[in-house]
Amino acid sequence: MPGAESCIAAPELAREVEARLGRSVFVSVTQADMSVEGHVEPRKDGGWRVLFTLRDATGAPLGTRELLQDEADCTSARDSIILVVSVMIDPDAALKSPVPTKSIKPSPPPRRVSGPWRSETFASAKAGIGILPNASVGFSLSTLLVPLRFVALELSGTLWFDNTASTQGPGRADFSLGYGSASACPLTVWRDRWHLLACASGLFGRVHVKGSGFDVVRPDDSKFFVASAFDTRVEVRLLGPLALRASASLIIPIVRNSFVFTNADSTQTELFRMAPLAATGELGVGVTLP
Repeated sequence: MPGAESCIAAPELAREVEARLGRSVFVSVTQADMSVEGHVEPRKDGGWRVLFTLRDATGAPLGTRELLQDEADCTSARDSIILVVSVMIDPDAALKSPVPTKSIKPSPPPRRVSGPWRSETFASAKAGIGILPNASVGFSLSTLLVPLRFVALELSGTLWFDNTASTQGPGRADFSLGYGSASACPLTVWRDRWHLLACASGLFGRVHVKGSGFDVVRPDDSKFFVASAFDTRVEVRLLGPLALRASASLIIPIVRNSFVFTNADSTQTELFRMAPLAATGELGVGVTLP
């Protein structure tokens, strides 16, 4: 409403009301037990009409107050508006003198950790697709450290259980994979009961293959496994330091090793080649300190 902006702004009104009451009374809408709504409109004979409505948490009206202002400038109604709102919140406010306002330094933000370091150790069950011939399961152990004012760092080891690939004939090969990883988690959200991390990792290990039943017998094979991974993790504290972790990862092999077998006619057939993009999931339990 043109001219109404000169009455008093909402932030200033809140500060002045709390100064008169001598305590903090305004909270977010979701936490409030009552709310005060104000409406300003010009009067036909000049001046302003200010209508206040007090409502409970459900929005039901508890009462109204009307303030009439004769002056053309709404600024002169400032003190009256402060008094009316104060009395609607606390009827004894009319007997109180305004407390001089003083600058209040904002509280410092809570520290992310209570000490210079944070540590987490987890044992997890894993499931994956694309890293071995068939859907696979395994387990991992990991330790994560969070130095003060630095990204979270993690070292882990993962072992995937034997995974079998078969040919149309009697030939079969058992694949197993083990690797270590080093991770950095530059994106983190820390809360009292839960944490969210986004991490990038480097993976290095070996794939072992043991074959049997092929036309041409060949020695067991073993090749290096090198890959990068990107994952998102959610951790929830259960009781004390005990926590639960769930994560999802995408693995991009840097070297896509191929495993082949030799037919009776000396031709070779590819038995398995790692997918260009693999995915894993993890569910684990661990201890977080402090």
